Amino acid sequence: MGTFFEGETFLILAGFAAHQGYLDIPWVILVAFCRNVVRRPGVFFYLGRRHSAMIQSILDYYPHWLNRVAKVQSLIERYKPSWAFIYHFLYGLRIAFLLVIG
Repeated sequence: MGTFFEGETFLILAGFAAHQGYLDIPWVILVAFCRNVVRRPGVFFYLGRRHSAMIQSILDYYPHWLNRVAKVQSLIERYKPSWAFIYHFLYGLRIAFLLVIG
């Protein structure tokens, strides 16, 4: 389940667990494939673009996430031309980045 959140570390750990016999490798591969399909950047951009009211209601429910949104917005303003390249390396902010630019 960790593969659906931020980071590929969970996938590496799942591969190691499969190697040790704790998980079945076909299931690890299937989950990794599903994660790749679901976590496409376009999905989060689409959610931010078409469902901004839903995103705003989530932010109203979790106000402590607003500082991440503010950080992403300041990064966008600061590095306008290179945001498409930079967001790949913002561990912990990738999903927020795509939702904000959407």
